[in-house]
Amino acid sequence: MRWTGIVFGCLVCVSASASLYEQRFTARGGKAYMEDTNVWVYTAEFAERFSMPEAWIDKGLTGAHAAAFRVETFDARLMLPHKGPDVGLNNRFCILDLYLPANAELPWNTDELHGGTHITPISRAYLSPRREEDQKRNLSEVGIPITGKGARRPLIYFGRGVNGGSSLSLINFERDIYPGLD
Repeated sequence: MRWTGIVFGCLVCVSASASLYEQRFTARGGKAYMEDTNVWVYTAEFAERFSMPEAWIDKGLTGAHAAAFRVETFDARLMLPHKGPDVGLNNRFCILDLYLPANAELPWNTDELHGGTHITPISRAYLSPRREEDQKRNLSEVGIPITGKGARRPLIYFGRGVNGGSSLSLINFERDIYPGLD
């Protein structure tokens, strides 16, 4: 739920016919830019607030101000020694960032403004804690509790696959990133 683009600290002169987004993150700016690999959908209010292109406005979007979907590929590979020496697959993660109203009635399990779990390739993913208190921290819920008789990880299941279904897990959250926006 956080902005992941990199800004190179330059002032951009924006013409009336192009949004600030288009000037900074497309060839229309006429300068080097960081490619946005997200597929966006958002409300008109979000587009206005953050100078986003009108083309991605969805008048039917409710419950969220915006959603951004991307596939991230990490350098750390899933190694398959049973397939041969040095055989591996790239790690790819489907990431969905939701920009929600701060007053959304989410069942937060913390008053913290941000938090997250670890996924490869960050260094913490390679730690195998032996102390019980460290293991508990590794298994702690991220931002929204998973409680009750049928509790399970991940947070949301949808569809049914060979191994019981595909899922959507909360890997990090960032509250109050802008006034009124989580």
